[in-house]
Amino acid sequence: MEIGIDKRQAGRFAIANASVIALTVFLGAISAIGAAEVGAVETLVTSVIISTVLVITMLRVFRSLRNLPKLAFVVPAVLFGLNFIALLMNARYETFFLIACVFICGLSSLYASFSRTFTYIMMQAAAIVALYLYGVPILEEGLMPVEIWGVFFLFMFCCAVWVVISWNTTNYFGKILAATNSFSNYLATTHDFVALLDADNRVLYMSKPMSDLAGSEGRVARGRPFIDLFPGRDLKTLADRMLGHRDLHEEDWEFSLNGKKQHFRALSSTIFEHGQKKETLVTLLDMPHVDERDEIVAMKDSLQIGLFFMDRNYVIQENYSLFLEEAFSLSNIAGRSFIEILSGSLSAAELSAVKDYFDMVFDDAFHANTLREINPLHELRYVVSQNVKKIFNCEFTAVDQGEGGIVILATIYDITSDVELQEKFNREEKKRQDEMSNLFELLQTDPYIIDSFLEDMEHNFALINRIWSESTLSNAELLLETYQLAHSIKSNAVTVGLSNFGSKVHELESRIKKLRALETTLQLHDILGLATEAKKLTDEKDAIKELYERIKIFRMDDGEALKSSEEIFMESLRMTAQKVATDSGKKTRFVSAGIDMQVISSGPRRLIKEVLVQLVRNAVVHGLETPEERRAAGKNETGTVQLSMKLVDKSIHIRVADDGKGIDFNKIRDKALSMNLISEEDADNKGKLINAIFLPGLSTADSDDSIHAGRGVGLYLVHDRIRASGGSIKLQTELGRGTAFNIVFSVNSVDTMEDY
Repeated sequence: MEIGIDKRQAGRFAIANASVIALTVFLGAISAIGAAEVGAVETLVTSVIISTVLVITMLRVFRSLRNLPKLAFVVPAVLFGLNFIALLMNARYETFFLIACVFICGLSSLYASFSRTFTYIMMQAAAIVALYLYGVPILEEGLMPVEIWGVFFLFMFCCAVWVVISWNTTNYFGKILAATNSFSNYLATTHDFVALLDADNRVLYMSKPMSDLAGSEGRVARGRPFIDLFPGRDLKTLADRMLGHRDLHEEDWEFSLNGKKQHFRALSSTIFEHGQKKETLVTLLDMPHVDERDEIVAMKDSLQIGLFFMDRNYVIQENYSLFLEEAFSLSNIAGRSFIEILSGSLSAAELSAVKDYFDMVFDDAFHANTLREINPLHELRYVVSQNVKKIFNCEFTAVDQGEGGIVILATIYDITSDVELQEKFNREEKKRQDEMSNLFELLQTDPYIIDSFLEDMEHNFALINRIWSESTLSNAELLLETYQLAHSIKSNAVTVGLSNFGSKVHELESRIKKLRALETTLQLHDILGLATEAKKLTDEKDAIKELYERIKIFRMDDGEALKSSEEIFMESLRMTAQKVATDSGKKTRFVSAGIDMQVISSGPRRLIKEVLVQLVRNAVVHGLETPEERRAAGKNETGTVQLSMKLVDKSIHIRVADDGKGIDFNKIRDKALSMNLISEEDADNKGKLINAIFLPGLSTADSDDSIHAGRGVGLYLVHDRIRASGGSIKLQTELGRGTAFNIVFSVNSVDTMEDY
């Protein structure tokens, strides 16, 4: 790795290099003197040859001064070789051998490479131990064992000291080199015009834009006077005036260069060391370039659009528009995962889909139009807090940064106001359409029936409010009671022709049904959400009442004969049968035979009406076949629903019968078993199967999408109301012939709906 050297390092390296040369000459001389004293020509020649090879090796190492860490190991290794040769050649050299070894360790530390210095010291220590074990005389003869161990411990202590010194020196020079390299890297990569001058205004370093402006390469310009680099008298004059101030100077330059007018802001600042002027940093700011850059930054920061780049790890990059922090209500977004930011607003499945989408964008898997269409964040509902939510339109485009670097450019638009305004408009439009629909349906319905319906609906909503505000029922009981009341309201609404309102109550039923399935994991927010939906229906009910009151004012019904409550009662049931048959694609004939009007006038009217509405609806939906099925079975295509009511010894006897297909107990058995309503042992017990028909939730309907579809609550409601009044209900059925419900309860039975 190539590392530069600055002035502060040069002194230490000069001392180290001079010491190396001196020690090399000294060790070579010791070797030669020792060989000459011995008098052996061969030994002298061998010593000279080996020393020469080592010296040549040393010189070749010095020629690679750019690789300083290498010197920290190679130089002391060569010197240790010379030291060893001197030991072999000169019998009187034992006293200086270990001293020279310690000195060589010090030289190694000056080259500021701790790892190589440490490696060398450990290697040298191992070599000395090996020499001593092999009997090489590295110490003076006559030393006692205690003295020998003392010398070795002293030597090892000195080596440890040099290791510590090498560590500190390395850290010190590492910081210097880091600063030097950082400045060099800055000069190599900056787009600004920068130069560092010495005390004589000669160039030490120069950025590439500055060297291009001067028309010379940085290496060629190094050491030359700064003023001499620039062509033209005007520029030389400006540079001379700036360097005349040196300390702190700022001036706008304008000059012509190569026929083009240049605008710069010149800045100079002198760097002091120990109170003396050392270097001067010169910076020229290209004003058109700076103005353009500032304009772009200002535009980016003032733009009300979130812009950012994101890498393949979904990490947001440094440059992003400030509006992004405002949009996400976060600060310091750079370095954060975009997926993590979205985690509070999306489910785990949604986050997985977003990741898959980003992978497709990175890989350019589809055409841009296709990616735009499948964008899962086209309308992001971002959760800032529990009460604050924002809506963003997010767009993503892959950007190739060269050399395989692909990032995603994300554009975030805050469309909260637009979406909320559109949603408000949609709500107002839906409200207007509902009012028109309700108005039309109210105008088509007998006002007496509407009056009766509104009275019953008001009563049922009052009961819902009561059980929600005062009841001590469990969640399961609360849901079931609300389910029954909602079912009753829906049935009556559909009967009188308020299909739009009935559909909304049907949606409430669907929600309650889902919550009943979650009975064991039901949360408070689920209950509160249901209460909110019930409140919306209450408001809708009030709106219908208000609308109906306005209609009554303008209705001219003075000449119309008044209807009794009994007539309104029977007409409501006929409308129920006809409405359900029409919606179900069936034909029906409602027959009321043997009707004792005293039952209606003296009995619990609301209880009787609620029970009969459910039974008539059940007869049409589940009892009667379609015209095609009836013709295939040899029946008249129009089915019959027959009602009779009699008063016998203060007891009310009611019978609702149809000539439909009868009850299929095989289907009842399969459904009851699947819902664990009966045991396997009772699967063939017809009595148990009949009882199961009246249990909540059991329905043999194939689907509950229709507003008249079974949800397993109608017959349970009937059974529950009759049981609460002290009455009884019996079922008769024959496959292919029809079904009949026989009900008996006392005239004195209170209207159970009023007892809640």
